Amino acid sequence: MDEAIEDADGRIDINSLKSRRLGTYTHTYTQRDAMLYALSLGCTAASGLRYVYEGAEDFAVLPTYSIVAAHPSLQLVPLESYLPGGFDRAAALHGEHFLELLGPPLPPGGGRLVTRPQLVDMQAKGNGLVVVLRTVTIDADSGHDLAINEFTTFILGKGGIRTPWTPAPRSPAAVAANNPPNRTPDASASFTTSPDQAALYRLSGDYNPLHIDPRVSSRVGFPQPILHGLCTLGVSVRLVLRLMGGDDPRRLRSVKVRFSKHVLPRETLRVEMWVEQPLTGTHQQQQQQNQQQRQQQRGQKEQQVEGVGGRGDAAGSTTSPGGASAAPTSGSGSIKVIFRTWVVERNVLAISNAAVELLPPFISTNTTTMTTTTTRMSAEEVLLPPQPSVAAKAAVAAVAAKAAVAPVARL
Repeated sequence: MDEAIEDADGRIDINSLKSRRLGTYTHTYTQRDAMLYALSLGCTAASGLRYVYEGAEDFAVLPTYSIVAAHPSLQLVPLESYLPGGFDRAAALHGEHFLELLGPPLPPGGGRLVTRPQLVDMQAKGNGLVVVLRTVTIDADSGHDLAINEFTTFILGKGGIRTPWTPAPRSPAAVAANNPPNRTPDASASFTTSPDQAALYRLSGDYNPLHIDPRVSSRVGFPQPILHGLCTLGVSVRLVLRLMGGDDPRRLRSVKVRFSKHVLPRETLRVEMWVEQPLTGTHQQQQQQNQQQRQQQRGQKEQQVEGVGGRGDAAGSTTSPGGASAAPTSGSGSIKVIFRTWVVERNVLAISNAAVELLPPFISTNTTTMTTTTTRMSAEEVLLPPQPSVAAKAAVAAVAAKAAVAPVARL
């Protein structure tokens, strides 16, 4: 185990911590893994065939699976060795999460994903410590950048930083406040979790006993095992993508959420959504600059991964005239959807200050799809208001005018 990085008075030595080079984690997945993940988020043959049946013509991996692939790499950051007196990982709370998708969709046939973690920020806050860890995931076979995850964790009972920390630059979307507008939601969707929701989700790799063992959950003050926060995130984003993104996983550009309260299996989640204006100006320029910087850092050659042989373009990727897989970029037609997720039975927010960025086209301009309707699909209920708000109509019109593609039919 590494020697704790602290000085004589027990404060964390940030400069020494920064100098540590971390390793990489390789995640191998198959179609079965992707389908199991989709099932754990409530997808069914009726409401999400393309995610649970490998024979579907448009079979795809849910884009939030990029979080599953990166999550285990956090074990490469031995915070218990860095912090004075160590710490219990069970006392670490996942406060916020940011996901940015950089490249082509995850290969639907499976693949190998290599992730490297990085310590981005560490700040004392109250009686604890806020730590931001960033991971960058690439396709091991093609070398393409796929995703950035940022895990913001609050560690109770820790503090004391020797030198001020200068955090690494972060995307505007990663630090956005995402306060919902003061108007009725443009759309909402509800999903009732099953008694086995957490038991299913843990099979994607998060085996924390807090989510399965009543003895563990009772020790930390919960009446029963709780749902994974990342499961709540996955369900929420799936519903937003379905209502606002035509259920097209290629349109998801980024996700930012703040975890507010726990969820118990059997409870109902209600996701409220507001369509914001198309993303333009400074935000988009910064997004494009960040992508250009990553490309410059990579140089003109593909990143080589030790022990990995090429197998050509990743399945399901788009290809530029030069033959290389083209990464999606934020165009002038991208939109932002602010959302929050309620636990209906307790009337508390499970997720707040959340948003997704969707690439165009994001929704059909046929307003008949927005008329009052209630559709029951398995445990899922989709509720739309009588008419979209003025802001939503304006955003739809702006995107439709700029997107040189036909609307995609809703599934």
